Amino acid sequence: MVHTPTSTTYLVELYAPRQDREQLRAEAKRIRAAVEALADSGLAVRYLHAVLVPGEETAFHVFEAERPDSIEHALRDAGLEAERISPAIAETPTGNGGPLRSGSRPSRNGMSELLSGGEQQ
Repeated sequence: MVHTPTSTTYLVELYAPRQDREQLRAEAKRIRAAVEALADSGLAVRYLHAVLVPGEETAFHVFEAERPDSIEHALRDAGLEAERISPAIAETPTGNGGPLRSGSRPSRNGMSELLSGGEQQ
């Protein structure tokens, strides 16, 4: 799906008790498959990425869609139910996003718990 004037970015919140990186990857893979099937059938929806906040037992997934019910459909097909789906404003930094400060440690690829909707880590 190409960003259109009618598409909106949505932040989806899911309850994620005791979830770890591997479980988030599996969840993201199911969502990606559901979104691809819906897009193939003509629904305008795109899965962008996921972020896990283990201490809060929460996973956030970012989508782009014309309507939130497209996202609900994708989640249902993936066997998931959202706690909340909210319209959001996303800004992607250019370049590397800025300097890494002393004392910080990125993961092997520079992205701690961020999973892209289009790539595997």
